[in-house]
Amino acid sequence: MKVFFLQDMLFEYFGPMYLSAVLKKNGHETEIVIPKDKDYIKELKGAGLVALSCMSSGHQWYLDRAKEIKEQLGIPILFGGPHPTYFPEIIKESQVDYVCVGEGEYAILDLVNALEQGKDTEHIPNIWTKNNKNDVRPPLDLDTLPFPDRELFYKYKFLRNMPTKKFITGRGCPFQCTFCYNHKVQELYSGKGRFVRRTSPQRAIEEIKLVKEKYPLKTVRFSDDTFAMDKKWFNDFMTIYKKEIHLPFTFLLRADELDEDSIRLAKEANCHSVYFGIESGSERIRNEVLKKNIMNKDIYRTAKLLKKYKIKFGTYNMVGNPTETLEEAFSTIQMNIDIKADVPFCSIIQPYPRTKLYDICIEKGLIKKDFSADDLTTMYEETPMHIENKKEIENLHKLFYISIKFPFIFPLVKKAIKLPHNPLFNFIFLLSYAHRSFKSFNAGLLDSIKLGFQLKKTVFKS
Repeated sequence: MKVFFLQDMLFEYFGPMYLSAVLKKNGHETEIVIPKDKDYIKELKGAGLVALSCMSSGHQWYLDRAKEIKEQLGIPILFGGPHPTYFPEIIKESQVDYVCVGEGEYAILDLVNALEQGKDTEHIPNIWTKNNKNDVRPPLDLDTLPFPDRELFYKYKFLRNMPTKKFITGRGCPFQCTFCYNHKVQELYSGKGRFVRRTSPQRAIEEIKLVKEKYPLKTVRFSDDTFAMDKKWFNDFMTIYKKEIHLPFTFLLRADELDEDSIRLAKEANCHSVYFGIESGSERIRNEVLKKNIMNKDIYRTAKLLKKYKIKFGTYNMVGNPTETLEEAFSTIQMNIDIKADVPFCSIIQPYPRTKLYDICIEKGLIKKDFSADDLTTMYEETPMHIENKKEIENLHKLFYISIKFPFIFPLVKKAIKLPHNPLFNFIFLLSYAHRSFKSFNAGLLDSIKLGFQLKKTVFKS
């Protein structure tokens, strides 16, 4: 059977790549379609199943496409990914035939085999149907999975030729930040087995070697949420990476994870840059509201060590947090200035339903009581919350990056954010996004500009 994956952005995601790898290994065909216009329907002819993986802020686009596909082709449609996992009731939508909850590699294989053979599809673990809500199977042993199928996306030369390529060595996060769904996934897999898992260091090395042999690869980007969480695994991996790969690489960490010995080991292995979440410059917001449980001293210590070993670093930040004052939002910029963040990134926080942050927003009357995923905006444009200084916060977000890269203009920015929303601020944000892409992904200037305009089409409607 041929399975088509459909998505809205020219971006490679691990979900479809892993699912495709398992399907191909078991004799099925796969293809990715990223619609440019309504003629995309023609590309889906011959499909036995169309699979759509979506996040909550963009799920409506996928529902609209699914409706078009169902009306014109009448083929089965499977929804998976973050949004259907946390909101499996999306199965009630008439155009949705199946929903995959949680890990989908062998769930989709079982479903495709059943469809191809005309067998029952009502009792497949992880799959919800119109009639059945099936439980999830135990978490997968990651070392048993085939390597992700990059050829699925590399029919697009833009993605194939990107000099930075992503890798992931684990799944699951042990933390419970209020703005994240992680606690819901922990509940979903409670009692099922080990939730936080890693591949072996050697397996991760073998995947990098394979990609290096087949595709352009200048920089390795590890996309794990907490790549440095297991210090022994991290140090073992760095030792092997230094000997067998030694390409420049980047990874994500928490600011309280690594000591100086591990940072020095990463530098010796050719670490180019790292990224960590500040979220807010205010400890009150970061720890009392967001439950990040990271102190200012951790951030300053890690930044100082990274500077010492000449490892560049990026930061993740959010503005528009519940109860956040404008001065606290300013403190986030000031902290980035103080630590001399090389690649700062900022989003506007979103109160995703069924997170603990959502409960806080309901309690404080920042969102309406019937607020749903349909009311979410995007983390790049505006806040759906009724907060003080709403206009100023949204404008500050657009000027966040340049305020840090050119700190002498920060006093002017504090005044400029009082102006009405305007295209100039949006344009500055897009330029900032392109520059960040240029710095983060080692992308060429033209590719970085493409990323910026892709964001424009996705976020800014005007």
